[in-house]
Amino acid sequence: MRPAPLAVLLAAGLALAGCGDAGDAGDPTVAPASSAPSSTAAPSPAAGSAQDVAFLSGMVPHHEQAVEMAELVLAKDPSPPVRALAERIRAAQDPEVAEMRGMLDRLGAGGHGGGHGGGHGDGAAHGGMMTEEQLAQLRAAEGAEAERLFLELMVEHHRGAVEAADAQVAQGQDAEAVALARRIREVQQAEVDEMTALLRRL
Repeated sequence: MRPAPLAVLLAAGLALAGCGDAGDAGDPTVAPASSAPSSTAAPSPAAGSAQDVAFLSGMVPHHEQAVEMAELVLAKDPSPPVRALAERIRAAQDPEVAEMRGMLDRLGAGGHGGGHGGGHGDGAAHGGMMTEEQLAQLRAAEGAEAERLFLELMVEHHRGAVEAADAQVAQGQDAEAVALARRIREVQQAEVDEMTALLRRL
């Protein structure tokens, strides 16, 4: 007996439906589910090494104190050699404070190195910083005694800066901060020699 025509048609339809399902699964035109877009973090400021940040954040109040000391002796009408030296220190170190603050901002450490006058900031102070008692002695001194005290204290202050600059040149990673350290070391060592010679004449 021949199968009934209706049964043949139903069987053929089921077979075609199965083929159609398999074809849809492998259809390259069917786009896969999209994944969630990954978030792109905003670029952070350039990160300086711990040495770079320590040098700059400590040198800001160190420079500020040197400027304060120079202004103290300038207010006492010192002799021409001491006046010229104090004016040179103030003219060099005051702009360098702004320069170092800019470097700290670039390195992502702009909160360090604060505090004008006497170095009362949150940066690690370098050697040679004067105590409040020493600054008070300089404020109270007059005449040749003021000049002598200024030179003695500034020699100690500069030596601390030279020591910090040596460490930065040896260990620093930021090229701009290392170049500044080289300049500080050269200028302040020369001024130490100059002040030592002036002290011999007093």
